[in-house]
Amino acid sequence: MSQKNTVEEPPTLGTFIRTHREQKGITLGEATESTKISDRILKAIENDDYDNLPAETFSRGFYTLYAKFLELNPEEILARYLKSRGQQPLSKRVQTKPRTKNRREFSTYAEPVSFSSVSTINFIIVAALIAVAAICWSLNWNPATYISAKLQTLKATPLPQQEQSIKPTPQNLSPTTEVQPATTTR
Repeated sequence: MSQKNTVEEPPTLGTFIRTHREQKGITLGEATESTKISDRILKAIENDDYDNLPAETFSRGFYTLYAKFLELNPEEILARYLKSRGQQPLSKRVQTKPRTKNRREFSTYAEPVSFSSVSTINFIIVAALIAVAAICWSLNWNPATYISAKLQTLKATPLPQQEQSIKPTPQNLSPTTEVQPATTTR
């Protein structure tokens, strides 16, 4: 007589999850309602139908969420899921660090913006100009008209002339001006 090895294989991950859900007395509809995971995805999880699962990242999230809902160890469920998919568990994966240059670039993304003194001065000047324009508008006063009127009055008033000794020359004589000859005394 031959002896048969009757070593039972552990159930698949999907079978394990389904039997655990059924032992708790939870229907698939209740699980869908509580976890907000679609019925189609929960069926794919329980049937080990990896082709009908979404992208890898989403699938890991669904397995974790479903394990928490069923009060199972999410890390253990994820490790079994990755093993059944032929992947290394997350803890054994080699974490590659980004190059130093990239780390520096990304490290500045969350830093607050600093203002330089030039940009602060520019802001103050622009704010002052806006304030002056608002005051002029509210008083209905146009500075360009005011300056133009002042310039017009300056043109109209003659400038004071210095006294000059003008010697009569033929160019500056008028026709009514007589030239008096110089008198000599003898």
